[in-house]
Amino acid sequence: AGGARDGDQLVGFSYIECGGHGDFAATSGLIVDPEYRLLGLASRIKEKTFQLARERFPYAKIFSITTSPAVMKMNLRLGYVPVTLSDLTKDDEFWHGCEGCCNYDVLCRNDRRICLCTGMMYDPRAAEGNKKGNSQKVKRTFLGKVFKRN
Repeated sequence: AGGARDGDQLVGFSYIECGGHGDFAATSGLIVDPEYRLLGLASRIKEKTFQLARERFPYAKIFSITTSPAVMKMNLRLGYVPVTLSDLTKDDEFWHGCEGCCNYDVLCRNDRRICLCTGMMYDPRAAEGNKKGNSQKVKRTFLGKVFKRN
């Protein structure tokens, strides 16, 4: 877990959870005190959380689930791509983190395949392929996954 402080006051927060024996990590709970919003603090917390997840779990796929357009934009800048929820982990422990969400009933009714939240993933192997000039291959694979399911 990590946070941003203004003196002794906690003004921003996010955390990382790991599962699947290191196969995945999730960056979650990005919260910024309303008085400290629009200062770029959320982006800095998100970047630091992402960097820490990459350092501690360099081969893990990193997930983020959100309903926030601002968080989606931050994730896209970091290299996450939108994925269907069924592309995320099957690990029950991970999904317990959603129990406090107002959308949890939607998630459960749909066997963790559909929710009001958007799943996003950073896959270090796909990112490495992009660095080697394989971005078209990665995009086709991603689009195939998204549009293949009905």
